[in-house]
Amino acid sequence: MTLDGHTVEFTNPGGEISVSATTICDGQSVFASSTGTSYGVPAHTINWSFNSSGTPSLGTGTSLNINFPGPGTYTLYSIATDACAQTVSSSTVITVNPSPTVTATSAPNPICDGQSSTLTAAGASTYVWSANAGGGTGSTANVTPGVGTTVYTVTGTALGCSNSGTVSVNVNPNPTITASVTPSTICAGQSATLTASGGTTYTWSANEGGSSNNPTTVSPPTSDTYTVTGTDNNGCVSTGQVSITVTPSPTLVVTPATATICAGAIASCTVTGATTYTWSANAGSVNTSTVSVNPSATTTYVVTGDNAGCQSTANFVVTVDPLPSLTVTANPASICAGQTATLTASGAATYTWSANSGGGNGNPITVSPSSTTTYTVAGTQNGCSDSTTVTV
Repeated sequence: MTLDGHTVEFTNPGGEISVSATTICDGQSVFASSTGTSYGVPAHTINWSFNSSGTPSLGTGTSLNINFPGPGTYTLYSIATDACAQTVSSSTVITVNPSPTVTATSAPNPICDGQSSTLTAAGASTYVWSANAGGGTGSTANVTPGVGTTVYTVTGTALGCSNSGTVSVNVNPNPTITASVTPSTICAGQSATLTASGGTTYTWSANEGGSSNNPTTVSPPTSDTYTVTGTDNNGCVSTGQVSITVTPSPTLVVTPATATICAGAIASCTVTGATTYTWSANAGSVNTSTVSVNPSATTTYVVTGDNAGCQSTANFVVTVDPLPSLTVTANPASICAGQTATLTASGAATYTWSANSGGGNGNPITVSPSSTTTYTVAGTQNGCSDSTTVTV
């Protein structure tokens, strides 16, 4: 340039670019400024572009927030033009890293109340889970949420850039399982019916037999508690319990349990072990603990004892031995004074004669009455006795 016969030369030292960062993440911006106004003839214009030609322009000014269209490596140009249309440019390289695509999954899902699910993140290098997932930093997290739907967030980082993903875990409530029994109090040897509700399938405890029947019948020997496990349509499980009271049947003791009598005699016994008693009709249907009977032949008597509605029976057996069938003869049946007659008894095992014959127990015996006399003999067979007479 010539000014008043003098030549003035301008140098174009270029303007340095200052940026807030040379590596950023997708979606972020860079604040850039240029010192390009320090050369040439003012006034200056600063144009910003990703192209050295300055087109298209990102904007003008000594400083500018630069936005990037996506991930990649960009050369940012600052092109300064002075009042004489002279230009100088500077450049710097900006790297825009992509934000990671973070995904999160859960397994199993859905779950039942009280169960756990494992959350797994993918798509980044490092991870941070939300507080409701424990705030851990691994790629997995174990959670045990309450009933309902719970959303978990994981933030993943790769190449210094972060992004988030979410995953939901659905928790189904456990069923309310109830168990009932009818009747709830039984006697030993009786049965009760167990019924479960609140689920769709059931399994009873081992003391029932472990069946899946509903209702089911049990006959416990003593009081017992039964547990049923119920499962609903979601596969969720819960349990219920029910108890049965078993009243033992009375243990009857008949004293004596057996008796042997002679025909015409009376036999008695006493029963214990219950609260109330009822004897069979052949004993008169009496309601006493002691009974006396006079059977003509061997007979069994049955007593029923009751204790709180539970009953049992016992027997009283009476054996009846017949009386001996005695006969006695006198030979001869008529004698003269001073003569003798022979008395012979039969039908028994042992005999005892009346005193007027001498009271002996021999058989036969000889008598010599001074006048017509009647003699009595008692015979015994199997402990039973009877008597008869003969006249000489």
